[in-house]
Amino acid sequence: MPMDPSRRVMVGAGLAAMTAMAATPVAAAERSGPGRALSRAIAAYAAFERHFDTNDGSGLVREQYPAAADDKPYSYEWPFSQVHTAALDLAAVDATYESELAERAKAQEHFWNAEGGATKLPG
Repeated sequence: MPMDPSRRVMVGAGLAAMTAMAATPVAAAERSGPGRALSRAIAAYAAFERHFDTNDGSGLVREQYPAAADDKPYSYEWPFSQVHTAALDLAAVDATYESELAERAKAQEHFWNAEGGATKLPG
């Protein structure tokens, strides 16, 4: 039974791609491997720190960049929690971020409200 021409092209292209990848495994790994992902995560976190960190010793971040004159000095808890999670992820794969994680964990405490908010429950 003859193959559909479009299917033949797809299979042939897939085999060619697999052959090329097998011939250059190092190059393929460098383009998309875990080292590349980590270097991109580190670069993204560094850019975040440059633009959003308050650099006032609180460990907290701004809500937006560039900051507007009427902005609150710090972000709300939800955006900060995402920063905390990013630090956690980086510390899990690169021990040099453990101090960064400790700083973000300490800063998270600024959001604790023992008296509670609208619910009157602590959190």
